[in-house]
Amino acid sequence: MSNIRFDFINENKEARQKERSQLRTSRRVQSLAKRRTEYQSQVQEESKMEEGDEDDFLVRGTGKLQRQKQTIESPSARRQHTRSISYFANSLVESQNIPERVKELLEQLFQGIKLNGYTSYKVIESTGIIPVLVNFINHPNSSISALSLEIINLLLLESSDFVTGFINEKIVYALSHKIETAPTELRITIVTLIGNIAGDRAETRDYLLGENVVNLIQKLVSMYNNVTPMKERLMFLISNLCRSQPFVDLEKVQMLLPYIFSSIKQKTFDKIMADALWGFSFIVSNPQNICKFQDFELLETILSCLSTTNNDIIGAILAVLVSYIDNDISCANWLIEHNVINHLNTIIHSQCNSKTKVHAAFVLSELVLIPNTKVVPTLISNVFVDLPPLISSNYNDFEFKKEIGWLVTNCILSIKSPKDLLTLLSIKDFYLMFMLFFDDDNTKFITQLLSCVFVLSEFDQKTNFCHHIIDNLQERNLDNILSSFELSKFSSNSLVLEQLNKIKKSMKYVTSSLF
Repeated sequence: MSNIRFDFINENKEARQKERSQLRTSRRVQSLAKRRTEYQSQVQEESKMEEGDEDDFLVRGTGKLQRQKQTIESPSARRQHTRSISYFANSLVESQNIPERVKELLEQLFQGIKLNGYTSYKVIESTGIIPVLVNFINHPNSSISALSLEIINLLLLESSDFVTGFINEKIVYALSHKIETAPTELRITIVTLIGNIAGDRAETRDYLLGENVVNLIQKLVSMYNNVTPMKERLMFLISNLCRSQPFVDLEKVQMLLPYIFSSIKQKTFDKIMADALWGFSFIVSNPQNICKFQDFELLETILSCLSTTNNDIIGAILAVLVSYIDNDISCANWLIEHNVINHLNTIIHSQCNSKTKVHAAFVLSELVLIPNTKVVPTLISNVFVDLPPLISSNYNDFEFKKEIGWLVTNCILSIKSPKDLLTLLSIKDFYLMFMLFFDDDNTKFITQLLSCVFVLSEFDQKTNFCHHIIDNLQERNLDNILSSFELSKFSSNSLVLEQLNKIKKSMKYVTSSLF
């Protein structure tokens, strides 16, 4: 067998680490898009839209998403909306001492922002409305206070500029003052608002930690131990205090860990547990923290929760598992011994959504890189045997197919035993599945796929072609595919061409017709 196997995997390791980070982020973003920024049941019912509707879109802040109706379709319509927002903002500044007028304007401003889903920070900032809204937080009229918080929360979701602008106007001080006397419903809104500030970026997270937000959380946890909506928002805040890079200082969130662990161990399979798992995943994503959490009892609890059908919880668990697999060999081996491969295999064949299946396949692919002799044989016998029909039935799911492709190619390049390789190749329709992976434009993946072709060609020669490996590939149009890569599709890509040249030199003993 060629010695390029692990060398090639190492060359791709950094790229895969970046993909892992992006995948973790996308899973968290997906979770946020579904439910995290909905801070009041009334607002939730009014603004919620079904996924997949052609007339909706996601408004992106930094790590926070809210689904809103898209009604601004042209530059002129957008300019008109901007002028409208500017009018309300200026009118509020002028009428701030007339409560009934203020309430009326706030209601109209709230509806305008919520329904149209676009607000320029420069427009809002120039009107001077930001400090006015902050002052309204502690307005004696409870309706004005509540409406101000709702508007601020919407604006925080628009962009990080709004988060910075409100922080500069001392919003955290205003919120801390208001939460002391506010009723429970308003406190829930305030906690969610603080959670959105924490989730914006590392700087705002650290700013809140420096403002003793942990003490506030501890106080509220003791007060609202049996109030589910508040517990949900508090865990959302806790989770966001653990996220973002640079990694959070573990010492600063140490007092929050008991809440995270207790919520995980209760196995309630709800929003609270999902956010607790996400919070823990953010903490262990820092390699320096792994050694402090070698808790096999906790890992066993987390692993057992993979039986749920809740995509948010599974996504968070997979993020935790990847961190342990990549950063702690003893925990990785423990997971392997405790049937993590079978758990993941169940997920990729389940009714979970596509993103969850992609994430599960990603974790399986990461397991291949673990120096454990049981991984590859277990994958071949328990996972790969059912992959060809799975790929055929999910042919149009591009991301899932590619992630399975990474899994298969990583495995081929990692196999040391000829017996294991032959067992893999003997799987029914394996060659058909392998050729389906070539329907991809990702250079790194295609390069790795070609590396596998080279390894298979070398092995075929060393076994005197008795297994007809290259013959099987050529029967499935390999020659034409490789020719198209060289002549057009990847004709200017040096990495792909390098692998093609290796294949040509190797396969000249197999066929004279190639290219």
